Amino acid sequence: MIRRLLATAATAAALQLSFAAPALAAPPPIEAYGALPALEQVEISPDGQKIAFIATVGGTRALGVRSLAGQDLGGVRLGDQKVRDIRWGDDGHVLITTSMTTNVAFAAGGYYFNKGEHYTAQSYDIAKRSFVTLLDHGAASGASGGGASRVKGNVTNSNMVLAYPEIRLVDGQPTVLVGGYDKEYNGAWFKIDLKTGQGRLFNENFGVLDEAGQVIAKEEYYEDEGRWRLMGRDGTTWKELYVDQDARIDTPTLLGAGRKPGTVLLWVPEKPANVLYEVTLATGARTKLSFGDLGEGEPFHDGRTGRLLGFMFHGEADTEVVFLDDALAKSWASIRAGFKNSRISIQSWTPDFKKWVIETEGPNDAGSILLVDLAAGKASKLGGAYPAVPGDAVNEVRLVHYKAADGLDIPAYLTLPRGREAKNLALIVLPHGGPAARDYPGFDWWAQALASRGYAVLQPQYRGSDGFGPEFMAAGYGEYGRKMQTDLSDGVRWLAKDGVIDPKRVCIAGASYGGSAALGGATLDTGVYRCASAVAGVADIDWKMADLKEKEGQGDSQSNRFWTRYMGPRESWASISPIKHVDRVTIPVQLIHGKDDVVVPIQHSYRFRDAMKAAGKTVEFTELGGEDHWLSRGETRVAMLQAQIAFLEKYNPAN
Repeated sequence: MIRRLLATAATAAALQLSFAAPALAAPPPIEAYGALPALEQVEISPDGQKIAFIATVGGTRALGVRSLAGQDLGGVRLGDQKVRDIRWGDDGHVLITTSMTTNVAFAAGGYYFNKGEHYTAQSYDIAKRSFVTLLDHGAASGASGGGASRVKGNVTNSNMVLAYPEIRLVDGQPTVLVGGYDKEYNGAWFKIDLKTGQGRLFNENFGVLDEAGQVIAKEEYYEDEGRWRLMGRDGTTWKELYVDQDARIDTPTLLGAGRKPGTVLLWVPEKPANVLYEVTLATGARTKLSFGDLGEGEPFHDGRTGRLLGFMFHGEADTEVVFLDDALAKSWASIRAGFKNSRISIQSWTPDFKKWVIETEGPNDAGSILLVDLAAGKASKLGGAYPAVPGDAVNEVRLVHYKAADGLDIPAYLTLPRGREAKNLALIVLPHGGPAARDYPGFDWWAQALASRGYAVLQPQYRGSDGFGPEFMAAGYGEYGRKMQTDLSDGVRWLAKDGVIDPKRVCIAGASYGGSAALGGATLDTGVYRCASAVAGVADIDWKMADLKEKEGQGDSQSNRFWTRYMGPRESWASISPIKHVDRVTIPVQLIHGKDDVVVPIQHSYRFRDAMKAAGKTVEFTELGGEDHWLSRGETRVAMLQAQIAFLEKYNPAN
């Protein structure tokens, strides 16, 4: 029944959504990995009788809604819309938040344009099978106004949303609130009519909502001064509860409601370790929350009420979930016990926590979506994220550790090609972006695609990565293009010493900072790699920083300070800027870049390509039309993989 549930028409246009896995192929086609997940963001309705989900079939994205009894309740094709979030507004409406790369016109003091990734939200009416856009309406008393107007072909900011919609009980009724811009273009909360999409100003302050939908705390940041403060509501006024006078780079973060009413959670960057505080709004008193060996906890809240449910701890090998409520902890323990060898993530649950939607990953599992019914004591598979990658095609992922040249311990994930002995393999080094980010264990579509072609794939968590403690991150300060770069090649030497890989058959690839590191492997840390493939990488540091200054309209922005901390003083930038060292390149270099990238503009790849050609070096370039910085579209994600694997097989064959 569950298989039939998701295998019928999902749209009025008779779009067929089938999640049955195809016949086993060895190896699966590149499209099996590069396509956006076939099934994701599965949300169960408040009444526990329906699910809403995002599906991709034949390259087409769609929102689908079905009953658990198997009835098609509607859906719609989404085309190229980039879906960032879906959730139920009530039992009859699904809220969907999407983004697009565009110029947005702001009209305060005359129009000015801001090109970026801008978000809008819509309400899907199940009964009518139709959409309305939130905040998209003409000016009205108390409303946001001016929704769909355009200025010289650029969208105005009036229907932009600043956060995913929130559902709260207001006067005893479930109420949808969404963050948007008020008439003065300040952030505010708007109360939404799900049938029309119109919003009326609910609270002129944008911040943490309590369970009744009232703003109880907000944060303010004065970028020029590097000063951050927490403000709490005191009746009809606001009072200052905490101030950080030296938040020039790392600011405290307001993380939502605390364990008790009248409290909020505040993450504060302190030395030698970051601290999570619970702040009592009435007094400003702070209580330090400690989790012992579990490390830093990431709070998570009920999406409908804002109530703090517990904390997540992202370890090297798995993510541990700790619920505050004993009954929820017991429920979670029973779910976890049924999937001992899997990495589990929670997608949604009913308000009574009797039904859960989870996703599992692990050995022989490319991502399975399941409905867990605790009352019935059973779990039913709804579908798979990557159904075209059968379990027996999933490559093994190992957590490994090695020493950098200076003795620093570097964790890494090593994906080994299935069916091959871990000896004398061709290797692809695949550093993550960020750099203040990290990889996670589980099914990584990019690493798995490369491993499916016979490569070992090493994902080093180089110094400066997030998630391994503040000291490990701080070890990367000033080491962009230096020790952050050699941390990668130290992993190559470690694998070569153990005989796992052939040191003469190694290439480097990556996106964003990983793309910059790939360029660094060709220009800064030479003699290690046979080729380099850079996706959306920074090629010219001076130009990046100048572009950043121009975008933000000031010379000492928080972003500027962040990057300078990693790159070191300006006079040293030339020594680590890839475009300054094209003369040192002795290997083929591939450049792949999305034309709509607003984080690292495509001009970085244009400039590096031209410099390589002028120097008579081997360079290949692939432009991804309509793609952003995050490879958000399935068609271009597949195109990236196809181009990259063809390049790697040409210059560093796995066999």
